[in-house]
Amino acid sequence: MNLLARRPYSRSGLRERLLEKYSDIEADAAVARLVEQGLLEDRAYAESFVRERFERRGQGRLRIIDGLRTAGVDAALAEAVVADMIDDRAERERAAAVLAVYRRRRGVGGIGGVAGRKTTADRAHGEEAAFRHLTGRGFAAELVRDLLGVSL
Repeated sequence: MNLLARRPYSRSGLRERLLEKYSDIEADAAVARLVEQGLLEDRAYAESFVRERFERRGQGRLRIIDGLRTAGVDAALAEAVVADMIDDRAERERAAAVLAVYRRRRGVGGIGGVAGRKTTADRAHGEEAAFRHLTGRGFAAELVRDLLGVSL
């Protein structure tokens, strides 16, 4: 079975997977061989991970970095790759798009607007829920507050 053909792995992630069937020595040797041959590279894995999580799943920097670290990518490398690939403008645009989808699915207007006749309490509750949704996706609280135009 060719694990790398199925999905990308970080060095740490592949080692963990190999340890399910092989000894430490065999797993380490296999990982070392793949790294030496240029077939396993944490930077390439991290770049693929960032593209998938940011573009397809609509996650923010904080959640992506956390996911990379969970996958065994070095913290400094994770932060560097995210910084290289996601600038402030792109993250703001992505967060705004995620917010628009969130509001559309809940029958609420676009950024800064609420559809229908809602009470102030209803709007506040909706903004708090939107805040939780976006921060849960890994967007920074300051960015989310700015997008919502509120101080929660």
